[in-house]
Amino acid sequence: MNPKRPPLPADSGAEIQGLIAILNETGQRLELLTGGEVDSIVDGSGRTLLLRGVQERLRQVESARQAAILSALPAHIALLDPHGVIIAVNDGWRRFAVDNQLHQPGHAIGVNYLSVCDAARGDASAQARAVAAGIRTVLDGSAGSFALEYSCHSPAEQRWFLMSVSPLPGMPPSGAVVMHLNVTGEKQSAVNLRTSEQLFQQMAASIEEVFFLQDTDGARMHYVSPAYERIWGRSCESLYADPLSWARAILPVDQARAHEQFKAGQSSGFNYEFRIRRPDASIRWIHVRGFPILDSNGIPYFGAGGLACASPPQGGAFACSAGGVASFVGCVFTAFRGVSTLRVRHGMRGLSMSRGRTTLFSRLFLLSAS
Repeated sequence: MNPKRPPLPADSGAEIQGLIAILNETGQRLELLTGGEVDSIVDGSGRTLLLRGVQERLRQVESARQAAILSALPAHIALLDPHGVIIAVNDGWRRFAVDNQLHQPGHAIGVNYLSVCDAARGDASAQARAVAAGIRTVLDGSAGSFALEYSCHSPAEQRWFLMSVSPLPGMPPSGAVVMHLNVTGEKQSAVNLRTSEQLFQQMAASIEEVFFLQDTDGARMHYVSPAYERIWGRSCESLYADPLSWARAILPVDQARAHEQFKAGQSSGFNYEFRIRRPDASIRWIHVRGFPILDSNGIPYFGAGGLACASPPQGGAFACSAGGVASFVGCVFTAFRGVSTLRVRHGMRGLSMSRGRTTLFSRLFLLSAS
């Protein structure tokens, strides 16, 4: 049995008010003595006293700091409560609403994001339902995140956004962060790269010269143009698999001289001639010229780029490019010479062949030509 509590005295209200006044005065005095920098203190008995005024100010400061961080991000951000209601937005969200004439009170704060998606009609309704379903999986804790890329074109321009949803702390989460990032630039770059690849493939297929990019020691061939198959009579894939096979086609009488000239030109460039024997036993004269790609200290570190042209099967002058084709070849050489700068400037230091050899070469061509 619980003992009965004694009844409150009749004048307890006045006493309570007095104690509250004493607590307020005590709190203000403690805040003054601690300079407003401490939100709690401990007395001699180990009891903790919370300084509520300081705590409230610290919460306001922290809230302002978090808002400033969110507003500094290059994205439109909204915070959702566990039910999907928008409880806060950043400046990017507000600017987007104003610029696109989205007239919603408080920039949609208080609006249920899920309900808006569920109520969508028209062409975007299926995508809106997918968004709502994805957000719900984050809010109920069944998914750690959700992302979706979508188009949002305006009368003035085409735009693409990447929406990502992340949970707020808690299990289930106490809400979610919804971020819309404008990825139009990346989409346009991808389109430009595809266009460049197509242009590069067409031009490379029509040029009689072989242009190539290899390691300085020749142990790895990064790219060779289709003309290699016409001149050497061997497939490009066979050269990728065995990067030194092109040199073994050199006539034995020319091999030593060609090797010496190539080695001598690793730091300054090479320009020499030799003969090759094709699989059909025919002989072709080859004129090859190129140069290494140097780092800032003038040391070869990535590879050697070059151009090789051949004499006609019946003999005579070398069939090297002229006119417009030569201009294209000049752009290729510009790409070679700019590889070091481009790799650093455009984050290509770790560029590998995973993107494909043609993609690599056309990207360098696009960047150098631009």
